[in-house]
Amino acid sequence: MVEHELSPTTRSSATIQWLKNILDTCQTEHKDCREKIFPKAQNNFRPTRVLDIQQNDTNTIRLVVTSELPTATPLKYTALSHCWGGSVTFLLLEGNLTTMQQSIPVANLSKNFQDAIIITREIGQRYLWIDSLCIMQDSTHDWLQESPTMGLVYANAICTISATASKDSTGGCFFPKNPLLNDCILRKSENYSLVVRSPIGDNIGLTELFERKVEHAPLSQRAWTFQERSLSTRVLHFCDGFVLFECNTLQASEYHLKGVPYPRKAYLRADGTLHSSSQLERLNRNEESTIVERKKENLSKDEMKSLMRGNIDLLFDKHRANEDYQSKEHKIARILEVAAHLGIRGAFRTLLQFSGTQLAEKIEFHYSWYEMVEAYSIRALTEQKDKIMAIAGVGSFIQQRTGFQFLAGLWRQTLAFNLLWTLLGSPKVRPARQFPTWSWASVDGRIYHRLTPSPSKLEQLSTSSNSQLSHFPNDDASRPTDLNKEFETTWEEIQSLIEFEDVQEVLEINSLVHSATLVLSCYLLALNLSKLNFVHDIVLPDSVENFICMPILSFKNTKVHPEGSPLQLHGIVLRAKPGVAKEYERIGYFWTAKEMLAKKVLRNLGDKISGIRIV
Repeated sequence: MVEHELSPTTRSSATIQWLKNILDTCQTEHKDCREKIFPKAQNNFRPTRVLDIQQNDTNTIRLVVTSELPTATPLKYTALSHCWGGSVTFLLLEGNLTTMQQSIPVANLSKNFQDAIIITREIGQRYLWIDSLCIMQDSTHDWLQESPTMGLVYANAICTISATASKDSTGGCFFPKNPLLNDCILRKSENYSLVVRSPIGDNIGLTELFERKVEHAPLSQRAWTFQERSLSTRVLHFCDGFVLFECNTLQASEYHLKGVPYPRKAYLRADGTLHSSSQLERLNRNEESTIVERKKENLSKDEMKSLMRGNIDLLFDKHRANEDYQSKEHKIARILEVAAHLGIRGAFRTLLQFSGTQLAEKIEFHYSWYEMVEAYSIRALTEQKDKIMAIAGVGSFIQQRTGFQFLAGLWRQTLAFNLLWTLLGSPKVRPARQFPTWSWASVDGRIYHRLTPSPSKLEQLSTSSNSQLSHFPNDDASRPTDLNKEFETTWEEIQSLIEFEDVQEVLEINSLVHSATLVLSCYLLALNLSKLNFVHDIVLPDSVENFICMPILSFKNTKVHPEGSPLQLHGIVLRAKPGVAKEYERIGYFWTAKEMLAKKVLRNLGDKISGIRIV
């Protein structure tokens, strides 16, 4: 139900006021949104240049160097995320730097830029960052200096203005709204109103709105904008007929004013750690009661004073209220308060905060990373050589926060899981580029991994504003009797079959490994691929006689497809490089859920071979 009258376009005073309100609420009340994702040493980060839009003449703006601005308070600014689309004509160049520092006519700028200026002004901010106007586009030196900090630019912005519906720089941010989706007031008087309510909110949920208007919008098809959105604490999506808001806490629209918090993974904490067995045991303790036996030595100070004043009834009252009693609902709510969020933002936060040490916890790191990789891999790049670079900002923050080492789109500490990616769709000839074959960046198409268990029914739970669990009915008979099963991991007997030794021939950019030869200690087996599930990464030759299998991971998890399988074995398929000893390239992925076959392979592994190089 819409709680206020909606305007005909997304450029209305009502829309801007709603955005100002929700931005203020987010900055003051959302704990997850106040926490910075970058190290404390970068708390005072400023872009090198920003646009000053608060000129006396609203028809002009100017470029300013931030080192010349007052440093007493943090610099507040907005950032623009947009599609260039080949139509950006007014750019910052070495030759016009001085002129742009004096004055920039707004009329000379593209529609996206003009609208971003209007939005920034109307939400009360003075400074705006736009890539093509704040980085010299004809200076390699300036690009090399500025590009490593672009992630920080978006991460540190008050909010990112997203020209979500615009396919190029001429589309702009403002669009008419569909009047059929607004409330229709048929009659209004002092005592009552006759209103036909909007279907949005009742029949069209916020998740569906984001799917339709954001995920399928032009901006969301571009690879570079993936990390701009992921790194931004708050995003104002200017969509076709809608303005949508997202932050690290919730999503909202003018039809969902208060916003909808992200659902949570009940079994996983936000830092990627699992619940301990003792915590799970406490969930099911039936001995907890609202009333406990009173013992004289446990009388409170007030009760002792009452007894000394002659209240001997306390000596005969054998029971008292249990001050330590907690209902199951309260216990569950406390677990959910610290649980990881679902979705891309939740995945990124889990990766940033990750502190797990168990293999079952490292699988959760793997889940979260490949949730991001899968969403990123379906986006388009103008230059395929940028496939790692366009997600390197995300990787850089994770590497700094966790100490994990980024390896060409994988992570050294979780290699046994990360190597098990697969390509969805028809394989193609491997593109000629510098990425190693063991990385998903070496192929084009949607990247997937097969280690995903079916979600338990509690994974989708979220807490409401009063931290109560809405999933369970009020009657005790309807609640699960064994809550441990709903909150515990289903992974058992995880065995990594490889050992990391080294990376060689390393291409490193801004402290991130973009390409390398991977050196492992592992098992190599000539398995019959016809008895295994084999998914190839590239178009294969007719003969598969020279292929060899590298088993990487075995485990038990009855929830991993095919559900109910007692033991699974997963690995990659390699092809020897001609004339080079111990050197291979990856050409596919294999797995089996046949228990007898998996056990036979594991019994006959032989000795590990060290120094195996995968290029």
